Amino acid sequence: MYITNRRAALVLALGVALGACADKADDNDTAAVVEQSSAGTVDTGARTGSMDATAPRNDAEILTLVSHSNSAEIASSKLALEQAQNAQVKAYAQDMIKAHTAMEQEGSKLGATLGVGTANTDKAEDKREDTAEDLDELREARNAQFDKAYMKFQVEAHEKTLKMLQDQQDKAQNAELKAMITKAIPQVQQHLTRAEQLRKAVDG
Repeated sequence: MYITNRRAALVLALGVALGACADKADDNDTAAVVEQSSAGTVDTGARTGSMDATAPRNDAEILTLVSHSNSAEIASSKLALEQAQNAQVKAYAQDMIKAHTAMEQEGSKLGATLGVGTANTDKAEDKREDTAEDLDELREARNAQFDKAYMKFQVEAHEKTLKMLQDQQDKAQNAELKAMITKAIPQVQQHLTRAEQLRKAVDG
């Protein structure tokens, strides 16, 4: 069913930590990643243990997972702009910030138009926690090791995002949401292909 709390419509997730750096701002950004869906979210009952929470069951849950994926890409890429050593890695990070910010804004606008807020589910919570852990690991990496860690994260994150979008493409109830997912799939595939190439380059 639709969740009609407009005030809970998806927001541009900092983008998960819009300005993730290796200083005090990093800590604030990481906290924002973990908390971004907790304020103003609607619990759909998936966290009670009485229902299977392995996949989204409505458009709000799909939009929530899409938002978390965008947020993770933006936050890690903001960090890469600060810590990456390889010029191509930095260029990739800049492109990811631009692309996933646009995707996040589109999802947020659609959620507001539909009156669909975020859905607090086990899967969404797991994704928030995983993102926070991944950002912590990236912050600990230094020099060339950061480039390797960042590109590894990008490959794995885009693999997960691509699979999620493909799985949910036919499950979305709203035609505009279906169209948004359909448009995003080839873009994410391109991001993944480029990430795989860069990962090989930085791994030597």
